[in-house]
Amino acid sequence: MKYPVYLIAVAAVLGFALGEGQMTAAYRSKRERDLTVVARSKAGFKSMGFWYTSFSTTVTVESVEVTGSEAGVRFKELTEQYQASTANGPSIAPSAYSLPQTATFRASGDGWQLDSITPTVHGGGLPMSVVED
Repeated sequence: MKYPVYLIAVAAVLGFALGEGQMTAAYRSKRERDLTVVARSKAGFKSMGFWYTSFSTTVTVESVEVTGSEAGVRFKELTEQYQASTANGPSIAPSAYSLPQTATFRASGDGWQLDSITPTVHGGGLPMSVVED
C-alpha cells in the first residue's frame, strides 16, 4: 500500500515500525547506528539512578514539498518525558523539548521511501533524542 509522505514521517518520528519498502537502505543503516547510541545513553542515564516512565509526543506537519522524485516534510516534534529517580521516585512534572525537523523521501516503485530525518535547528532536543553523524 502506498502512503502519503507525511504519514510515513509521522510514523517514523513516533517510533512505529516501517516496512522494508518504506525506508531506504541509507535510512535503515543510520537508524540502526542511532538505536545503538540511544540504548547506550539510556543505560548511562539509568546507571546514574534515573529512568523514563512515559513519553508523550505530538507531531505537527508544517509543510510538504514534492519536487520530482524527492519530497520534503517539515514538521515540529514536541515531546514530554516523565522521569523517575532512585532518590526521589517519579516526577510529577515532565521535561520537554520541541524540535523542528525535516524528513526527506525518495520515490520508488513501491511508493515513497523515508531517506532521512534531520533537525533543522540544532540544540533543541535532549542528547539522547538526536544522534549527530
